[in-house]
Amino acid sequence: MFRTYFALPPLMTTKGEPTGAVYGFVRILLNLLENNSIDCIGVSFDKGKPAFRLEKLPEYKAQRPKPPE
Repeated sequence: MFRTYFALPPLMTTKGEPTGAVYGFVRILLNLLENNSIDCIGVSFDKGKPAFRLEKLPEYKAQRPKPPE
């Protein structure tokens, strides 16, 4: 989601809510389905809180810049 949000021009609803990440994510899924012989796809999301990976490995994504507000 992070990558697709910043890869596209800003897309928003009429109320100003950003939709670029969702649009990009759905396009990737549709591309996978259209161009590959796939029987099923699994998708999972995190809670948006610090993950257990960070507790175990503090340098996890340490080089990633902070996203703009």
